[in-house]
Amino acid sequence: MKTLCKTSALFLTMSLFAMVACETIPDKNDECDTTKMIEPQSPVIYLKLFLDYDTLPGQSHYLYQATKATFSGTITKVYCSGKISTTFSFSPAYFLSEMDPYYIFNGFYLDQPYQFNFDNDLDYLLIQARIKAYFADGKIYESDELIRRFYYKNIQYDVNQMKKYLKLLMPEPVHWTEVTSK
Repeated sequence: MKTLCKTSALFLTMSLFAMVACETIPDKNDECDTTKMIEPQSPVIYLKLFLDYDTLPGQSHYLYQATKATFSGTITKVYCSGKISTTFSFSPAYFLSEMDPYYIFNGFYLDQPYQFNFDNDLDYLLIQARIKAYFADGKIYESDELIRRFYYKNIQYDVNQMKKYLKLLMPEPVHWTEVTSK
């Protein structure tokens, strides 16, 4: 009987110690647990590019006058935990000097849609991109890299196009480097 009491007392002491220890060790994913969405979302998203009218890559070159511009980069899904999911790359070319200025300055869509699962408010999309602009006089300029993080709440809806999109303001002050081959 004495052994049973000692064993019970030891078991009770160890149980209490384990409960106290569990309370003092913080849960690493506590923030991710509290920001979990009630209902996961999987929207189809487009990137909508807005160019600044006054963007001046060179002394006498405005971006909207470029004969060709490539907008290249990647879009990566990152979970709340920091785990990286999928990465897609893009590199469409646009002939800005032939486009209606209304679309250049009021935003135009990249053709490729993307679909990602969001099950946490802290899941995000990381977009890294840059513009390379080619001009009629042979000059070529490249922008600094744009790096932006977008959460589910940043997804906008265009009622006219019936599309969900992420608004990319490019460039927001940017430094241009001449990369013309000489």
